[in-house]
Amino acid sequence: TERRGVKAVDGNAFDLNAAVAKKPTVLIFYRGGWCPFCNQQMSGLQGIVKDVTDAGYQLLAISPDKPEELAKSIDKHTLTYTLLSDSDGSAIQAFGLAFKAASSQFALLEQYSGEKTHILPVPAVYILGTDGTIKFVHFDPDFKVRMDPAKIVEQAKAALPK
Repeated sequence: TERRGVKAVDGNAFDLNAAVAKKPTVLIFYRGGWCPFCNQQMSGLQGIVKDVTDAGYQLLAISPDKPEELAKSIDKHTLTYTLLSDSDGSAIQAFGLAFKAASSQFALLEQYSGEKTHILPVPAVYILGTDGTIKFVHFDPDFKVRMDPAKIVEQAKAALPK
């Protein structure tokens, strides 16, 4: 299948590498706007946007949701950080977080992603330097376990060059 890559909420291609090269990045992978644990996490992340930005970072969150679904999540949670669509799972696979969803979730995932790949990411937090170096990573195979937003800020500050 053709890889279409990451898209912004407006449906245009988003160059993740170029974005990271411009500014240190807190990169979040989440399952989608249909997931109650993700919705709780997204609201929590909104609470640290200022701290993360003040520390010199940008906050990006990637899910398999198609751009239209991202727009709904942004409105629903009044989010000011960037949500990105990875419907074909290319970034999710590149970061080694992809797994095949349970068949009971196929219809839901097709509705949200617009794809039949049925790939979900293990929820994860990456802190990346502008050279692409991974300064910190956190993931838990239990999708109910998410990193505390305050700890994300702590790790982001700790990862800054001294």
